[in-house]
Amino acid sequence: MPSANPYFGIWAVLFSFFAVQGFFLSGVFFFRKKGWPTANRFLAALAFVIAIIASGYVVDTSSLSRVVPSFSYLVGPLWLLLGPTLFAYMWLLTGHKVRLTWATLLQLLPFLIYLIPTLHRTLFLDHFREAGYAHLLYLPGDGSFALVPLLYTYLFTIQMFAYAIISVRLLLRYERAYRDNAADGRAAHLLWLRRLVLAFIGYLVYETVFSVILLVNRSVEIHYYYVSALLISSFLLLIVYTAIRHPEVLPSLPESNGKYNRSSLPEPYVDEQLASLMSLMEQQKPYLRSDLKLQDLADLLGIGRHHVTQLLNQHVGKSFHAFVNGYRIEDACRRLTDPTYRGYTVLAIAHDVGFNSKTTFNRIFKQHTQMTPSQYAKAHGVDAS
Repeated sequence: MPSANPYFGIWAVLFSFFAVQGFFLSGVFFFRKKGWPTANRFLAALAFVIAIIASGYVVDTSSLSRVVPSFSYLVGPLWLLLGPTLFAYMWLLTGHKVRLTWATLLQLLPFLIYLIPTLHRTLFLDHFREAGYAHLLYLPGDGSFALVPLLYTYLFTIQMFAYAIISVRLLLRYERAYRDNAADGRAAHLLWLRRLVLAFIGYLVYETVFSVILLVNRSVEIHYYYVSALLISSFLLLIVYTAIRHPEVLPSLPESNGKYNRSSLPEPYVDEQLASLMSLMEQQKPYLRSDLKLQDLADLLGIGRHHVTQLLNQHVGKSFHAFVNGYRIEDACRRLTDPTYRGYTVLAIAHDVGFNSKTTFNRIFKQHTQMTPSQYAKAHGVDAS
């Protein structure tokens, strides 16, 4: 960050305002019981990160830097948490569920890439200088080109570009899903999401211009840093304020009657999820696993377990076990009449398609075909035992 001013001037006052607002709003949303608990937590995290960043600029723009000289430098990596947190919130707004997977954790990689050298430089400055890491991480002042320092210096800009692209794709997909449902009360919601993405892209334009100036001149006027921080703080706190003052543009997911009221699957996603489910069953054949559970199917689809149950019960008309066993019996019928499996016993085929016992297999097979496996095979000209 740039060097500090030796007084508490207008910049420090502005950043103090955002810091106080951020801490206040993070507390409001963390303890808020209405709405979506998970979405509220992400909003709380977003406001808290903004508050810490703004606090760093308060220190940087005032004489407080003499008291805590390393604080403003240490908050730098937090910039790389803004993109993942904001996108997670948009992901929730469009009816998805945030799950802790390796793909999710990888989104924190840029933050760690920036955090570790920052901690090293702050806590072990002498060793950092002796090792010459500065030459690896920071652009040389002579204007020469170095790929790793270039990527490291513009890590935040690169990350924001990536999130801008996937945010636009998420919005377009959501709009397509609701294109034929304009009368369901989501017009304000869609308008808000569009403005959210457009504001995000608008900030990215400023950040790009700022980065180009920095790349060309290797330095910029100090107010560019401050304006950038104020813009991102204003933009993100606006989201939080909107969620408080105008909840109509951030509605909860559409609810249905009965036992799915608390966690309804968005109707426009039903066809998409059904297609994904059928494709999964036909291509990956998870039903062949005798230990397949509902949670396993939910993990493979990337949606909540409750949503899978709702999808099967309301839109397929079957329970989980009936749905899976239907695929197993269909596969068993194919194998019983396939010459390739002529040497297989009924028990072997039962095990291969996911059943643990011949008794269970025979009972369910007869429920589906009105015949035993042996009768079915003989009816199709195959002798099975």
